[in-house]
Amino acid sequence: MPGDKWELEHVKALCNGGEHRESNLAPALAAPHKIKTARDVAEKAKVDRLRKRHAGIRPPSRFQTAKDGKYKQKMDGSIVLR
Repeated sequence: MPGDKWELEHVKALCNGGEHRESNLAPALAAPHKIKTARDVAEKAKVDRLRKRHAGIRPPSRFQTAKDGKYKQKMDGSIVLR
């Protein structure tokens, strides 16, 4: 509609390998631009998760008795140092 707020958006997001050039810019309405930006950020997060998973990088466990923790829980329930 005439008078709606618009912004310039990157057709291929910068975080996903797009370039900051005029050929990669396009006008977009403000509300759909927010939705597209959220999708682009979600896509980038997924790519990062998969890349880290492929490389074998894991986040540290929240539990002290996990495989990478310094404690081990025995079958009787007692906890000892590894």
